[in-house]
Amino acid sequence: MEEIDLASRILSGVIGVPIIIGIMYLGGFPVTATVLLFAIIGMQEFYYAMHQRIKWIDFVGYIFACMYVVFILPVGQSHIMFFLFIFLLSLLLLGTFFHRTITVIDISITIMGFLYVCFLFSYILLVRNYENGFLYVWLIFISAWGSDTGAYFAGITLGKHKLCADLSPKKTIEGSIGGILAAALLSLLYGFFILKMGYSHIQQLPYICSFIGAIGGAISQVGDLTASSIKRYVNIKDYGSIIPGHGGMLDRCDSILFTAPFVYYIMTWLI
Repeated sequence: MEEIDLASRILSGVIGVPIIIGIMYLGGFPVTATVLLFAIIGMQEFYYAMHQRIKWIDFVGYIFACMYVVFILPVGQSHIMFFLFIFLLSLLLLGTFFHRTITVIDISITIMGFLYVCFLFSYILLVRNYENGFLYVWLIFISAWGSDTGAYFAGITLGKHKLCADLSPKKTIEGSIGGILAAALLSLLYGFFILKMGYSHIQQLPYICSFIGAIGGAISQVGDLTASSIKRYVNIKDYGSIIPGHGGMLDRCDSILFTAPFVYYIMTWLI
């Protein structure tokens, strides 16, 4: 069974990675549409996990997610606070007028689903749309997935001390350190690649990339543990099964959700 699962994971990666590369290369509408699609799927998985059924207030979250990605992000971050105010006010009004069916818990879960999934996912779009964003958006995936891969192999070969046994019994401190080192090394190599190809003239770029990879790798592990804590609370193994061998969208992208904002802010400050 584990061999089948591993084969499915590899096959999903072989198919999925080239598609992601193509979409990120194109930029513009394809990236916007992909981020929105991933966000909607992730929100649906989160809402279903929380409710174990669909409530109509969830669709308010989907509507505002579409508005945020399509209309708010393109015009600049100065409108985000007003948008969040309207979002919150709309949910509170619905909770007031439909108090017999909509509770404060439903409202809180709807807000949490938007912030945890759509809002964090949207940073991929912000990084891609930034100057030279096609180059730096890959640091999100290198940090997150590099850390995942490094932690896996370091864990199975060196792992002895449990990292957080209550949330994720298989994770070890040695695996965590290996994941961070792997993310830092891969990001360092990617930085040298950018320099060698002449895409940047910042001589310190490889070391900046390595710093992003190390911290991003650590943050990605926090994202993974956060997802595990949510799944443990609602007593589920996976958020879904849309990606063979990986589970749901959130199961594959939980680490990216935390890494993308970090990469965006470091990129805007240092690069």
